[in-house]
Amino acid sequence: MPKKLTDKRSMPLADLYIPFMKLSNNGHAEVLIKEMGKVVRHDGSWDAGLDVLQDKLQEFGLNTDTIMLRDGSGMSHKDMIPASELTKLLYVIQDQKWFPAFEKALPVAGESDRLVGGTLRNRMTGDATKGNVKAKTGSITGVSTLSGYVTSKDGEKLTFSILTNNYIDGPITPIEDQIATVLAGVNVK
Repeated sequence: MPKKLTDKRSMPLADLYIPFMKLSNNGHAEVLIKEMGKVVRHDGSWDAGLDVLQDKLQEFGLNTDTIMLRDGSGMSHKDMIPASELTKLLYVIQDQKWFPAFEKALPVAGESDRLVGGTLRNRMTGDATKGNVKAKTGSITGVSTLSGYVTSKDGEKLTFSILTNNYIDGPITPIEDQIATVLAGVNVK
């Protein structure tokens, strides 16, 4: 019988969320998708993890016929998800017991500390958005995304997703920032 030589425990997922989400650590995403496959399907592969993710998205009420996932990080040009489905996901997960840890892990606009502002630390530094927009960024060649939450001028929490594909000229992030700024300044009621 094999003898265990050592054991190493990872930090809890709630703590791992911070460097994963704030700093957009794609390696963490790939390991987590494989771990999902290992835990649920006893197969630590991308395919098994993606199957688990697909099942979970269906449980949350998403139309998975409109979604194609090829990796855990969103780095594949073959990954496809409509903004409406991503927005729906961000909306429905707010009732989950793990949501506070997830929301805390999102980059916060204009907050200079890397482990708070993350990939948004130098973006949306104005009064309406700084500390207000909490969102995940994503980018690969020709693709830029910003999805998350912002509180409107009259105090309503809004969920949004901006996904831009196949842009060919200049940065798209100023347009994403302007959209979030408009949302922060709107009166919903």
